[in-house]
Amino acid sequence: MKTHHRRLVTITALLFVNGCTKPSDKTQNRMFNSKEADLVAEPYKFLFLQGFTPDKEEEFREKLPYQTIIFKNMIPLSSSPSYRFEIAATGEARIELWEGKPQSRRLKGKLYLTDFARICYALERLGFSEMKGTYRSGGTDTATQTVTAISSWTSKTVTESSHGHSAPIEFWMIQALMDSIRLQTKWEPDNEDRRAK
Repeated sequence: MKTHHRRLVTITALLFVNGCTKPSDKTQNRMFNSKEADLVAEPYKFLFLQGFTPDKEEEFREKLPYQTIIFKNMIPLSSSPSYRFEIAATGEARIELWEGKPQSRRLKGKLYLTDFARICYALERLGFSEMKGTYRSGGTDTATQTVTAISSWTSKTVTESSHGHSAPIEFWMIQALMDSIRLQTKWEPDNEDRRAK
């Protein structure tokens, strides 16, 4: 039942981002006109333009509001591993796993700029910057989920300590989106052996 519920939330979140970033059938084969482009925030217009090519990645990367996004999911005394998952606008992805052992395991991977941009767009549309810093329900549960978005001038961190029972549903959707990227990433050992902080 829990697995089915998590899957449903993930699908819902993915549909949300798909709706934010996928042009209609009428615009898939041409550039947006000015009226249609006005509906899309400036840093994300390239997601819709036919003219986007790899040689323009640096130009579009510099326009994004965040350089790094981190999702930390700590679940003590659980069969599920705790982890710290980090993605960057440069295309780097890193994860640190705690699987019931004192020593963590570190892996690295790659992601597309367009996927990173979609997560940035979702954070904006879901009101991440307006969320409180901490959400906590009653009880002594120490499980925490933390999302941190880092820009070149500031950072924003939101933490929930209640297994998804106190933060707004939008925060839950952000977690599901980050997990979807984590599960799609092809991981390999991080030979740099860099411990995530």
